[in-house]
Amino acid sequence: MATQTTQRMFDTRLLVMLAETPVHAGTGAELGAVDLPIQRERHTRFPTIHGSGVKGVLRDLSERLNGNEKDGITAALFGSRPPEGAGGEPLEAGSLMVGDARLLLLPVRSVGAAAFAWVTSPYVLSRFLRDASDCNPDRRSDIHAAINEGLKLSGDKGLVHTNFPLAAALIEEIELPVEKKPLDKLCKLLQEVLPAGEEMKYWNDLLPKNLVIAPDDVFGDLALHGTEIVTRVRLTEEKTVQEGALWTEEYLPADSLLYSVLGLEKTRLKKKKGQDADGWMWVRDLVNTNPVAQFGGKETVGRGFLRLRLWP
Repeated sequence: MATQTTQRMFDTRLLVMLAETPVHAGTGAELGAVDLPIQRERHTRFPTIHGSGVKGVLRDLSERLNGNEKDGITAALFGSRPPEGAGGEPLEAGSLMVGDARLLLLPVRSVGAAAFAWVTSPYVLSRFLRDASDCNPDRRSDIHAAINEGLKLSGDKGLVHTNFPLAAALIEEIELPVEKKPLDKLCKLLQEVLPAGEEMKYWNDLLPKNLVIAPDDVFGDLALHGTEIVTRVRLTEEKTVQEGALWTEEYLPADSLLYSVLGLEKTRLKKKKGQDADGWMWVRDLVNTNPVAQFGGKETVGRGFLRLRLWP
């Protein structure tokens, strides 16, 4: 007998995350050059933060703001808490879907550019185009026009705004020849996506001066080798290095810009909380109340603080 299934429909937004300190969303120990590496996508090897980690942080913030009652806002958005022991009531899924955090702009050491270079690539922008268009269908044509400005690279040249100060992009050890174009629509879109506030004015003004769209292979090398590697030691009571207590940790650098796709299943939400339930208002209140949140490990040494914005 044939069965009919109903496709779950999501209304989507982007959770934009700007790293204020280096971020260590780790994978655990590995047998390699770095003892504690960060999470990476399997197919691209780009740095990422798994959706389970992003959801865990958001749930923790919601529990602090809204409590953790079985029929409250937190349970409606994120689902039931797992039982502490054997048995217990059946678990219910939440209404909010949280995707992996994807890299959009990678800060890279640069010579001559303003402070540093914010590097992206046609592949990264094309992926952002797909996600941004889905969550903002009324502006799909505007978003396409803005992103398309950054997709037309000439050969092995990079692409920069006409305000870029040099004739070539000197990023890390690479001298990348560039073509200058008025990327006004693309820069305006990225400025809109950046976390808001008067304290972000410098970064908004900086974007046209330091944005570099590199070929995909160059960006891939930078994303793989342009992260921070920090050597850590453990000291004895005499303040000397304890024997054997030396290890290396990898960090996504400060000023990295990431985003996660959030999906809200309104049908499920309304079944739980009624027809007047406004899930995006709850998520927006959650982000506005906690504009900076800590993700990943090494919290006690100031790592993993990200500035958040819900867009649109």
